[in-house]
Amino acid sequence: MARPKGSKNKKTVEREDDINDIVAPDPVVPVEDDEQEEGYVLSPGDEEDAPEVEYEDDNDPDDAPVGPPPGMRTVSQIGALGPAINQQLDARDSALIETLKSIMPLQQVPFARFKTRSSFNPSGKRRLMKRICYQNGYRCNVKTLFDEEISLIERLKPGRYIQNLVTVTLERSGDSDEDKVHIHYSNRTPDQRMTFKNHVRSFVSLLRKCVNEAEARAQARKAKRG
Repeated sequence: MARPKGSKNKKTVEREDDINDIVAPDPVVPVEDDEQEEGYVLSPGDEEDAPEVEYEDDNDPDDAPVGPPPGMRTVSQIGALGPAINQQLDARDSALIETLKSIMPLQQVPFARFKTRSSFNPSGKRRLMKRICYQNGYRCNVKTLFDEEISLIERLKPGRYIQNLVTVTLERSGDSDEDKVHIHYSNRTPDQRMTFKNHVRSFVSLLRKCVNEAEARAQARKAKRG
């Protein structure tokens, strides 16, 4: 007997129902992020058995700690300890000094044997200048002069040197045994300083050129006379 068009066999219907049971599983119920634990998916009927997960909010101002951590001192407490710490350090330094004095007695060094070493005077020997030197009105300090500069100052002669850029004058002192040497050059304007820098790089180079020119002039005069 022919089946009506569009009708299905009973066995065919049961088989399709079995396939639908396998292919279409129960739908997954989505949950909110704040209620879902990582790796845990809720299925229908498991909402009541799902664990409750609590998350900490690092930006919550209510959870911020109040006051310093346990065991840490405040600024006022540290400031109050300052005088006591200073007294302890002073007492320790005094005890250390007394100990060193007992071990190493203080030596009395005469002034003639005292040596002050520096980059200008590496040997630390005592140096004296026979002349007082002034550079543009400022007195040169022997402590900031090299040995070569001191010896060149003693050999300076009055005159104009380095294309008339430098003028050297000698002042004889009757009351004192020390003569005065004045070195003048123009350096007020930027142009004057640039012109001077093109001829002289340092104070020792200035002294060398002045002494060499003075000696060359003396030899020329001597040769002219002879």
